[in-house]
Amino acid sequence: MNLKKNICKIVLLQCTTKGYSIYKCSKCNETTQKNYVKALGHDYIRYTLGVLPTCTNRGYSVYSCSRCGESMNKNYKRALGHKDNNYDKRCNVCGVKTK
Repeated sequence: MNLKKNICKIVLLQCTTKGYSIYKCSKCNETTQKNYVKALGHDYIRYTLGVLPTCTNRGYSVYSCSRCGESMNKNYKRALGHKDNNYDKRCNVCGVKTK
């Protein structure tokens, strides 16, 4: 016997989850999933200039997915280190006491 199945829900694909259709039998309410479409994957674009490196902390660029908004940090730049150009044992950038 061939039971009729109707689409009752479509699950949309996203960056990290696949999409599919859910069919429900009009006779017994059994459901099946078909018509799978693979996840899109993230579409990262540069979101901001990011964080500039300081004397003690590294800097980086911030990227954001144009579809879902998830962000990631990339293109790390190492910390600049303290600069004592005046030889007064103080960093010219942040003012911290140097050796």
